Amino acid sequence: MTVRHLAIAVALLLSCTAAPAAVGSPSPTTTTTPISTANATPTAPSTPTQPSAASGGIEVYATGQLHGDHVWLVREEFAAQDRVTETLYAVPVDGSPMKTVVRRLRDRQAPGIVPSRQISSDGTKLALEQAIGPAAHDGFVVVDLRNGRIDELARGDSEADAMPAWSPDGTKLAFVRRTTNPGSPDDGLWVINADGSGIRRVLPGSCCAQLTRVYGWTADGAGIAFAVTFEGADYSIANAVTGVVTGPHGQVFGTAPASWRLKVPQFVGAFSEGDKGGEQRIDLADGIGAASRTIFHEASDFANAEPLLFNARWSPAGDEVLYLRSGRQAKIMRVSAAGGTPAELKVDGQPFKAEWLHDGRIAFITVSNGIGSVLNVTNGTTQTVLLSIEPSATFTDLAVRTYP
Repeated sequence: MTVRHLAIAVALLLSCTAAPAAVGSPSPTTTTTPISTANATPTAPSTPTQPSAASGGIEVYATGQLHGDHVWLVREEFAAQDRVTETLYAVPVDGSPMKTVVRRLRDRQAPGIVPSRQISSDGTKLALEQAIGPAAHDGFVVVDLRNGRIDELARGDSEADAMPAWSPDGTKLAFVRRTTNPGSPDDGLWVINADGSGIRRVLPGSCCAQLTRVYGWTADGAGIAFAVTFEGADYSIANAVTGVVTGPHGQVFGTAPASWRLKVPQFVGAFSEGDKGGEQRIDLADGIGAASRTIFHEASDFANAEPLLFNARWSPAGDEVLYLRSGRQAKIMRVSAAGGTPAELKVDGQPFKAEWLHDGRIAFITVSNGIGSVLNVTNGTTQTVLLSIEPSATFTDLAVRTYP
């Protein structure tokens, strides 16, 4: 079973579970506050930045200067000819009206936006793969979110540039190149400066059907988190200058399995015994190449691939880790970096994406009627619904950025 098939199986498993509690119906341990009707409809200028040949038909609505905590939220809706309409929203956590920022039509099988690596750490730029279509090229573009400007940054010509990820200081992007040459579909891991200069290959391509995947950068900008995938994904770190590959290593699932910080221990990740499940672990490491240590582990049923652990995240406020535990009832879990028994964060609904806010609250997406359609924030006691959508659309991913 491939990672993609496993992800599909997990999604189907979640969709087949009992429907979550209705929005506004609190569990015994949490209070749910609905969104105000003023925030139910996104706001945007009447005319977007005009798409160009370089933009691949992307519509961009300038945000201007944002303030406070925002959730960058990705929404998908099926369109004709096996495509989806993909929209990126900026949702203020304080409940003020959200903004539609980017919209594009893309092939349903093409990669969707992963905001945790594609939006710069200061929240002002988006690196985006080209949409498939007559206006698209093979490179990617950088969108200035404040003023709506679209710049083509890299172009592989016959090789497609994909999976861009911003360095922590916003000066570089890591990405992968794919080639259509038979027997060599992957041209390795690359880095380019934010101004389009200095493009270079960090790692050569892999063999045959193996593909390179980018997860992001280490917090100090010295390493790039990646995996060479086939029937699994072995998380590794490539030195951004020399290309030397070290750990931490482990089988991972999802688009954002680990996180880094400058404080020691720097790394936390959700690892699996194998690409089909087995023992699940939350591992820490003091830095790039340092030995990993397990702070929590539990068994997983290979036959059902349940549970699986995803999305390990350092708290911005201390030595605590947030992660997701899949299963018939998916859960948001918290565990101390010192180890011990994890605690379940009581929420309404089936969570499948979650991120810390700077003040220690948590923003997360829950499943309703089989799809991810509710954006929530919780402080551990009160759960606030920021946004819910019609059943025909799906929230697929989120990232959090804080503005002055």
